[in-house]
Amino acid sequence: MIGPNERRGKIAYEEAANSTYLRTLEDRLNQPVGTPVPRNGVWLKGLPTFGTQQDGSIHPLVARLALRAGDDAVPRTFYIGPRHHTWDDKECFSWAAPVADLFFRPDESEHHLIDGLVARRTFSHRIQRIVAVQDETLRSHVGRPFDADDLVVPEAPRAPRRRAAIAQLSPSTSPQPPAKPVSSPVPGTDSQEIEPQETGATHDMPSQVVAGQVAEMTEGMRSPDLVLDRLHEPRTNRLSSVLTTLQPDQHGLASAPSDAPLVIQGHPGTGKTIVAAYRAAHLVDDERAGGALMKVLLVGPTDEYVHHVSGLLSPLVEPGRVRVVAMERLLLEAAVVKGTVGGALEGVPDDVDAAARSLTDLAVRLATAHRMLSTGKAAVRENRKTVYELLRANGLRQQPLSTDAEKISWMRKLPAYDSAVKQRRFLPLLAQCSLSIRQPAPAERFEHIIVDEAQDVSPVEWNVIDHYSRHGHWTLLGDMNQRRSDSSYSSWTQIADHLGLGEDAGTVRETVIRRGYRSTQAILRLADRLLPRELRGARSLQVDEEEPAFVRVQRHAPEALADAAVDNGQFLLSRHPHGTVAVIAMNPARIFTALHSRGWRRGTSASDAVSHEWLKGEERLSVHVPESARGLEFDAVVVVEPGEFPRNLGRSGQLYTSLTRANRELVVVYQGPLPDELRRAGRR
Repeated sequence: MIGPNERRGKIAYEEAANSTYLRTLEDRLNQPVGTPVPRNGVWLKGLPTFGTQQDGSIHPLVARLALRAGDDAVPRTFYIGPRHHTWDDKECFSWAAPVADLFFRPDESEHHLIDGLVARRTFSHRIQRIVAVQDETLRSHVGRPFDADDLVVPEAPRAPRRRAAIAQLSPSTSPQPPAKPVSSPVPGTDSQEIEPQETGATHDMPSQVVAGQVAEMTEGMRSPDLVLDRLHEPRTNRLSSVLTTLQPDQHGLASAPSDAPLVIQGHPGTGKTIVAAYRAAHLVDDERAGGALMKVLLVGPTDEYVHHVSGLLSPLVEPGRVRVVAMERLLLEAAVVKGTVGGALEGVPDDVDAAARSLTDLAVRLATAHRMLSTGKAAVRENRKTVYELLRANGLRQQPLSTDAEKISWMRKLPAYDSAVKQRRFLPLLAQCSLSIRQPAPAERFEHIIVDEAQDVSPVEWNVIDHYSRHGHWTLLGDMNQRRSDSSYSSWTQIADHLGLGEDAGTVRETVIRRGYRSTQAILRLADRLLPRELRGARSLQVDEEEPAFVRVQRHAPEALADAAVDNGQFLLSRHPHGTVAVIAMNPARIFTALHSRGWRRGTSASDAVSHEWLKGEERLSVHVPESARGLEFDAVVVVEPGEFPRNLGRSGQLYTSLTRANRELVVVYQGPLPDELRRAGRR
């Protein structure tokens, strides 16, 4: 068993190596290069790009491996990190290089040195510093695997304790957060806390049962203790790197061949967004097997999602190689519409039907034949209006676009162009009109497209994204249980058929990932109630058994519900002072009023989007509708009035998504009836 001095010696040695790696790699990357970094200035203008040279952040070393013997290409001991680099007598290989499989997937690796791998050292970081190491001996060997750094660092002398240097709070004076969700937000609201109970609830689960569940969930994992430590750290509004704890199955999906379609289905919190981001970074890494792709497009659901994943991508990707964009922003650009549009996506399914592409293509041909289209950049919007109005009129009297009664009925119900251009509902159709007129240039297309939250992409939106595909290579990730609209496809097979993936219909099968990381088992068990019985059973690595709390507001004044929501948000902030807390509601306007009355002020947004953060001193509280919360995670969440959340095809996709945004704690605040599936959980 190693002692504290030896442990400090290992950490000191590795941190010294890490510090030199970061410094010398940054010097190398900042040197002028003869070949410009691949980028598309027009396409990326004004939009976030990520890269080491741009923001100065470099990911620290991830791990170190020891072999019985190296060869001409790989030394006996070497590091894994974000980029290949040599310094002094040390060498680091990129996390995307084939040799990195020895660290990430030793059981599946086909690398020729796999049989000689004897030890694996995983680093734990604080910001860019190595603060802990974890060694694993994989095979017997002679001597110490990392003998060069087996140093004993003498314990530093302790400075004499200075009396009264810092005023210490006694237990009686230190602020203590309340033990339970607040049941009376303000005098007179007369709300009541409900302790959720259910048959089969396991509040007092025996320790051996918990241990058995943990053992089952951690089977096949790498460094599960480090993963659990990371899960218990406070969340931030950006994904932080999990490269050190990236699991074998996650790395396998991220590094899968780029020319074969990849479809990934997973319950909330199973790491789909982690896989999406690392797959994008892996595909453009120069050291990956088969060489780097030049450009990859990652499409997410919201601008908040784009901000959320940027922290993970920025240390790994050169500027211009990966573009992360929200679906709505891509539609705005394709439609050549500036600013934002009002309203929600919801409309009739025909508004986003796949047939819109063929109809708009016919309208463009008709307009071209009759010389109805103008030339020049200034004519883009006018031409789009021309095509849209031809669609609305079903072409010309002597040359109709369609003779199908249902299509004719839908086209006649379309509003006038000046009205349609202001509504989110018609944005996909307008984007399709623009793309039927002008296809993206080759420089605007991508070699691989990754779509996260793909279950919410409508047929015509798939058509729009498809216009930007250069080779038809796709990675799709999502959860069909979280569908928020009947207008999107209800199965992966339908999406695959639409995009032409696979040689025959139905040949593309989804890869199902089951291990949950984000939400506790108690939160997932509650959300499971919203699913059909055959689709339940989401499992989490976090087996904590603190059940979600239900708070019923008995006074029916409209402001009472908002006050209870804000008060419980503040309560959760007191329990997670360094983390993130969100309130999710279908109708947040009264919550905004309640926040204003208590001195909260809305924050500013880095993008054109409306900020969802509210500030009061050092405190930050996010307020979301289900749409803007997609793809995000928080330490704790307040879900307000679940009975107001809409259902689609008999499912509660938006409510299901909202309940599973919480990493540690969930409070449900309500006045009206609970959905049938949650009533039992909300009883005393």
